[in-house]
Amino acid sequence: MGKAGRRGNGEGSVYQRASDGRYCASYRDLEGKRRVLYCPPKRNTRAEARRLLSNAVKDLQMGVDTSGALQPFAQFLAEWLEVVKRERAPDTWRNYDQMCRVHILPALGRKRLAQVLPQDVDRMLRHAAQGGAADNTLRLIKATIRAALGRAVKLSLVPYNAASRADTPRGATYEHVALTREQAITLLGVCEEHPMGLLFILALLLGLRRGELLRLQWQHLDLTTGALEVQGTKSATSRRTLQVPESLLPRLRAHQLAQLQRRFDPTWSDEGYLFPGRGGKQLGDSSIERLWGQVREAAGLTKEVRLHDLRKTFATLQFDSGQSMEVVSRLLGHSGTAVTERVYVEVLQKRQAQALEDLSQYLGLKGA
Repeated sequence: MGKAGRRGNGEGSVYQRASDGRYCASYRDLEGKRRVLYCPPKRNTRAEARRLLSNAVKDLQMGVDTSGALQPFAQFLAEWLEVVKRERAPDTWRNYDQMCRVHILPALGRKRLAQVLPQDVDRMLRHAAQGGAADNTLRLIKATIRAALGRAVKLSLVPYNAASRADTPRGATYEHVALTREQAITLLGVCEEHPMGLLFILALLLGLRRGELLRLQWQHLDLTTGALEVQGTKSATSRRTLQVPESLLPRLRAHQLAQLQRRFDPTWSDEGYLFPGRGGKQLGDSSIERLWGQVREAAGLTKEVRLHDLRKTFATLQFDSGQSMEVVSRLLGHSGTAVTERVYVEVLQKRQAQALEDLSQYLGLKGA
């Protein structure tokens, strides 16, 4: 070790390493452990080492330990996601993991934790918005990085939460599409021929959310009665029991049998999902989007029709067939009819207009 330059009051020291000439700063963290900071090659000077030490000491005096802040942000996110996976609901972990993989890591993964600034988060969110991310997606991206950095603040790794100081831009707007009866019939016909078409048939006929589809397991389905326990993803009321149409039960039994035969495959891990992904694991978001793209194209639908639009189609066709607001709300797993009215306000307005038109025709009212 090279000659050290001592600082008073236990504030650490700076020295030049004899092996390679690198200037270093050494100090004790909040737990009394020795920490060493290294000057970058382009700023390898004693003055730079003193600056690093001075900043570290100031942070310690404020109760912030920056030793962990020098780790790669990607490493911190990976460790944080492991904590989320252990302590939070599966859907929460899956959403956070997806936002990290798709948006946060590509933009900020190469930075160190301490280098993530509000302007970096701003830039990442703007880039996502320009790429077509909707408002909900932007909010989820920001919520994810805010939760991660919130843990860093709690652990005294950084002095503040950079995501909390960032602005959320306006996202791309998407008009929800409800398929016509003819389009729905065509889609069902295409699904009959697709290996994973049964997944989309259930999405359309039961109005399930994406997360609910991905979490369906055989233990939730009674193949004798057709009762399906939906593991809701939004609230307690989203957990509900739906009745699978009797015509689908033979297909579901055949689907289960095909899965049972795959148990002899050494690469298969049976985790009980109705619609598993590769190796029997839970089907991922990217996989279900790829499958939906195949079915959508074969049915002659445009790219503007999203998987979630099958849920709107379900609700719209239920209303068109005369089902009450309360029944449709329960089928959708909403917390109350007020939610259903707010989400499907356009559908209801059209129904109201049609009701008035029907009355005028019923009474024989003629135009001028």
